[in-house]
Amino acid sequence: MFREIPLTENRKNNRKKLYSVGINDAPYITEIRVDGKRYTCRIYTMWKSVLQRVYSEKWKIKHPTYTGCTIQKEWLIFTNFSKWVKLHDWEHHDLDKDLKIKGNKHYSSDTCLFVLPAINKLLINSCKTRNGYPMGVSKACSKYGYTARVSLYGVDTHLGTFDTSEAAGEAFKTAKVKHVIEVALTQPTEICAALHRIADEILNDQYYGN
Repeated sequence: MFREIPLTENRKNNRKKLYSVGINDAPYITEIRVDGKRYTCRIYTMWKSVLQRVYSEKWKIKHPTYTGCTIQKEWLIFTNFSKWVKLHDWEHHDLDKDLKIKGNKHYSSDTCLFVLPAINKLLINSCKTRNGYPMGVSKACSKYGYTARVSLYGVDTHLGTFDTSEAAGEAFKTAKVKHVIEVALTQPTEICAALHRIADEILNDQYYGN
């Protein structure tokens, strides 16, 4: 288990900038070994991940959606980032950059939110139709008809079989929008507002690219 061990002057002097820009000024050792196992400060891991997404060209080759991402100047210093994180309910949550502001690519205290992993799973966006069908729709096992399915609270749910893919797509949208709004009502104000916006986008075929 990670614990904060005060930093020695020698270790402090040997620290290098992450990606040539990130300054780790934590007054404790951010990565320790206990009984041969490595333990890392979770906030440091989060900070390192953000810097990777912004500054690692290798990362962006594998994850091109992060091309063009930026970070606020203050967050290049670890303790600034850490102070902001600790103001929020961050444990067991994911740092999200584009829920609050659609299409956002800037990591900052004004644009980022902490969300439960379940929220990210709820909003998985393929950005494409599947096999030419609307989101949530597939050809029925029988010769005729189209099946609509949606994940509700982590459970794959069959919505029925329909004569057309359009009808099946409408069934998916209706169920998905209802589910997103239900979840929104359980969330803090900013996340609730963002989920209502996304529900509208799903309803108007602006979210999944249908």
